[in-house]
Amino acid sequence: MMQENERFKELIDEIKSLPTPSINNKNQKLMHDHLMNIAGKNENNKPKQILRKKITTGIAGITTLLLFTIIILSLTDQEMNNASDTDSNAREGNEEVVNEYEEQETIVDFKEEQYQEIVEIYQNYEPPMEGEEVDYIDEEYGVIYYNNGISIVQDTKSIAHWPVDKEGESINPTSDQTLAAIKGDIEELKDKPIGTKEPFGIDYPNDINHKLDVLNRLKNYNHPYEPIMNWMTSTIGYFEKAKHLLNDEREEAILFYENGMNNISKFVSALEPGAGP
Repeated sequence: MMQENERFKELIDEIKSLPTPSINNKNQKLMHDHLMNIAGKNENNKPKQILRKKITTGIAGITTLLLFTIIILSLTDQEMNNASDTDSNAREGNEEVVNEYEEQETIVDFKEEQYQEIVEIYQNYEPPMEGEEVDYIDEEYGVIYYNNGISIVQDTKSIAHWPVDKEGESINPTSDQTLAAIKGDIEELKDKPIGTKEPFGIDYPNDINHKLDVLNRLKNYNHPYEPIMNWMTSTIGYFEKAKHLLNDEREEAILFYENGMNNISKFVSALEPGAGP
């Protein structure tokens, strides 16, 4: 009997030495219900002899403790697996976001020969000079004034005046005015504003944001000119990359900024009267 009690004691000590897991309220209730079920079964199976009762009670107690430990370890393992799955899903989600961001940063190279396609588009474009939308034409200066407030220089096919709405935003051009609006805005983007913080330095953050705002607005205009859309995608990509790198990789960011400015310069030069790409 002494040896049996010692074995029980050793077994109990080993069980107590196991690490204590943390379980939630739901799992605690499951364990409680399970143990109460075991206790009920033991109560219905009362032994006839006192010695057998003591032995059975001792064994039932240890059995219950063992089952309790097994249930705890099983539920803890399940929680750890669930936590691992959650972390894995979170990592996969983060990787998808990173991959999506990297895809957005992919820069489309706009080749030299593609500027000729843009030149041909503007060569075939003629601003409307008659119809209900035309207000009047200034023959002396070659400017066409329209009823929506926009005016276009006839020779250069670019905006001469572009009014704003009550919110201070440029009004949307008509489909016949879109090419002139695009050309006029891109011509204004070729300048590099000088910052006040650094003497004779370019205000990169504000200039990049300004150029991205203008280019994204122009890209949203409804027009069928794929070469111009491709040029905008390429140029926006350079400025987006510059913006992303500006704080940590300033020199590399400036290189992407200059690539975007180079796109703008080539666009403007290609459309100057008598000039080619």
